[in-house]
Amino acid sequence: IVANTGNTNLTYTDTGRSPGTAYSYTVEAINQAGAGDPSNSASGTTDPIVSDAPTSLTASAGSTPSSMINLSWTAPAYTGGAAIVGYQITENRAGAGDVVIVSNTGSTTTTYARTGLDRVVSYTYKVAAINSAGVGANSNTATLTTAAELPGPPTALTLTAGSPAMTVISLSWTAPTETGGAAITGYQIKKNGS
Repeated sequence: IVANTGNTNLTYTDTGRSPGTAYSYTVEAINQAGAGDPSNSASGTTDPIVSDAPTSLTASAGSTPSSMINLSWTAPAYTGGAAIVGYQITENRAGAGDVVIVSNTGSTTTTYARTGLDRVVSYTYKVAAINSAGVGANSNTATLTTAAELPGPPTALTLTAGSPAMTVISLSWTAPTETGGAAITGYQIKKNGS
């Protein structure tokens, strides 16, 4: 890396090396006759740095769409010179602020199933890789709103004679107490079990 330092200093700093990489060096003294025999070899490894951000984070409905979101992402292209040991997952519930829900997955798996969520709520996620140097940069964000569930049954259904009574029947009922997490927009009415 240096053909001739041009001085008799007994130290040298090699800069611009890659993080988390092993290097081995030897030194040869130079006089009028040229370069002498090499010294013993000395080896060392540079410290790693945090990894780049994971990419392509997506959020999709889980098997229970009202309470589950599946996350998937691509591992960072550059790991910072050390192996990825897990991922940190951050969640933001409808603009309420970022909360780390998993500090370290402890796995190199690039998927995660978030369960126990509230229905009809918007959730935003980001993921960061972890190596021995710490937590890296956050991925892109992915947002999904959990689904509603089916509403409960209307109650207190009653029939009364309409006008004219021989051809008209009037129905009335009470709205369901359980809306499934979304506003009731209408009712389906069946006659004779049809």
